[in-house]
Amino acid sequence: MQVQLAKQDDFEKVYEICSAASGVSIDKDVFQKAFTAAISDDKRKIFIALSQEGVIGYADLQTTVNLTRCEMMATITDIYVKPEYRGNGIASGIIIHLAREARKLGCSEIIADCPKINIKTHEFFERHSFVKAKYGFVKSMKG
Repeated sequence: MQVQLAKQDDFEKVYEICSAASGVSIDKDVFQKAFTAAISDDKRKIFIALSQEGVIGYADLQTTVNLTRCEMMATITDIYVKPEYRGNGIASGIIIHLAREARKLGCSEIIADCPKINIKTHEFFERHSFVKAKYGFVKSMKG
């Protein structure tokens, strides 16, 4: 398995895996604009995990400067591995790659966002030395 930055040429593969991750068919034109913006953003890195079969996972790493701590921080906003490849260390390989990248960028820590009810994901991050650190809140701005 290899982890690399997604490029514009990877659009179709990333579209397919993001649609699978969301569980719905994402409007392709809307996704094209979002994908192009994401890979062009210097504070954001979209990574894909590749095997001989093609793209089997992806992750979205975003960086920001925390003003109260005067430190660069990274946030994993998405990480996904196709179900048939889970349990084979793919997500662990992605996390190791993201940690190296965050360190290279000068980040003091990595924050991982995940659903409150996804216990398997919580346990996964804890196995990789992440600790539960705070509560998160979301306010929908739709409708």
